Amino acid sequence: MIGVKKYKDFWDNIVNYIAGITLVKIVADEKELEKFLRDLEDKEVVLIAVIPSSDTDFLNLDNKKEDDNSVVYILKKSNQSDMTEDELLTLRDDTQAQITNLKKKLYNMVCDTDSEDSFTRMARKLIPSFHTDPEYDYLGCNGWSISFKWKTNAYDNVL
Repeated sequence: MIGVKKYKDFWDNIVNYIAGITLVKIVADEKELEKFLRDLEDKEVVLIAVIPSSDTDFLNLDNKKEDDNSVVYILKKSNQSDMTEDELLTLRDDTQAQITNLKKKLYNMVCDTDSEDSFTRMARKLIPSFHTDPEYDYLGCNGWSISFKWKTNAYDNVL
């Protein structure tokens, strides 16, 4: 299972590699996400990571693992009624580039077997298989989300 503070630190570090993101927020559920987005400034771009849920699998008494399921958003607060079709396309294109850069950064960290950086070591637990979705007028924002899994050791140590 991934420790919440380490998870926040991880995304705070990652956002340094993605241009244009002004804030990182960790949320537990959609209610907390909605409250945060409601107070967001118009046109602000944020990375939001939902605290992972986990599924534990006991293969035998000595062999246990967890799959931690993650969802990460890159969203831009935007008022649909004030946007032209071209502005919406530009917003989608810009945030698509950001989510693509995020996936590239995560993949590169997974593949980096030489670094002893704590964030890179943590990223090596990530399964680099991403599901990407567009987010349209999601709680007053537009952008993209990715979902993926981490492989961790159940109960032994919090990542």
